Amino acid sequence: GVQRPAGRPALFAARSARTLVITTLLLSSLLLWLFGFAMARRVYSRGVGAEQEALLSQERFRDIAEVASDWFWETDATMRVTYLSDRFTAVTDVPQEEVLGKIGLGVVRPKAIDADWQVHLENVQARRPFHDFRYCYLRPDGTTTYWSLSGKPVFDRDGAFRGYRGSGADVTDAVRAIAALQEAKEQAEA
Repeated sequence: GVQRPAGRPALFAARSARTLVITTLLLSSLLLWLFGFAMARRVYSRGVGAEQEALLSQERFRDIAEVASDWFWETDATMRVTYLSDRFTAVTDVPQEEVLGKIGLGVVRPKAIDADWQVHLENVQARRPFHDFRYCYLRPDGTTTYWSLSGKPVFDRDGAFRGYRGSGADVTDAVRAIAALQEAKEQAEA
């Protein structure tokens, strides 16, 4: 018979192997691309969910801040007032411009009430939280009001002090009522 050249089965085997390798590479590339696409979509979906959650949290805080009877404030690391909520002026009748940019302790008048002024200064210098620190605020028109502040120190991820955040309330009516009661008591005892 007819003899086949010896190289033909080897050539067929080489072509088959090459086709198999190319097909395997193409399928692997397609599978990796699909896997990468699925992972990217998953990461994107989580990111969108986290962003929506953050926006909802900000909206929640804004809503609560708008209806709160108190105001919110913030200072930077040098203790300059950097933020006052809109409620500040509504509650105190003091324009924000009188306080913003000033060092918080410089806004306070030296007559503290119902709290030890020195302890408050030590807490602030030691970057500790404080609660219900009451003090006198003398308005430019000469009238006296009393405010109560609570604050919490803020630190960055490296532990560096960034300032304070807190809330404030006008407690003038309560302070005057206590003073009136005290006066009435003293008169009754006399």
